[in-house]
Amino acid sequence: MSNLARRDIRMAVVAALGTITGLTVVSPGVWDSVPSTFPEAKVRVLVDRKTSTGRHEPGFTTVVTLQVKLAVQNTTAEAAQDDIEALGNLVEIAVLGSPALVGQIQQFPQVVTETGVSTDGALPIGWAVLMLDVETFEHFDQVVLGTAPAVPLDTVQATVKADGAADAITLVSNVNP
Repeated sequence: MSNLARRDIRMAVVAALGTITGLTVVSPGVWDSVPSTFPEAKVRVLVDRKTSTGRHEPGFTTVVTLQVKLAVQNTTAEAAQDDIEALGNLVEIAVLGSPALVGQIQQFPQVVTETGVSTDGALPIGWAVLMLDVETFEHFDQVVLGTAPAVPLDTVQATVKADGAADAITLVSNVNP
C-alpha cells in the first residue's frame, strides 16, 4: 500500500465496481446524475482517520470512509426500488469480496446503506448511498532532519509598514551554499 491509502482503496473499489456489467462508474467526477448514465455508481473518499500505532513511530491504523452513490431508473417506484436493492447487493458482493481490495486492508469495520426512491421526475429513480469504512495500516518513512547543511545568516532585513505589518523580509547570507 502506498502512502496514499485513501487513493489506493478508492481505486480498488472503482476497479471492483467495474466488474458489474452495464454499470457506469465515476470517481470522483461530476456528482449530478443524468438518467442516460443509469445505472451508475459514483465513488469518493469522504474522510480518512489515522490513529497512531505508538509514540515515535510513523505508523497508523487508518480508516478510510468511502461514499458510493448509486442510481437507477425504472417505470414504476416499485421497480426502481427493486432495481436499486439488486444493484446495492451486486455492489456489496463486488466490493466486499474483491480480492484486490481485501488483500490490501485489515477489515471493513462498518458498512451503512441508505436507499430510497424519488418520483419527482418523468420516471422514478431508485437511489442508494453506501458508506464504507475500510481499515488499513499505513507506515510513513521517517524524514531525516539535518541532512542538508544549514546556511548561517549574517543579517535579517525587514521593512515594516506603519500598521505593523511586514512589507518585505529579506534574509541575507554571506556564505555561498
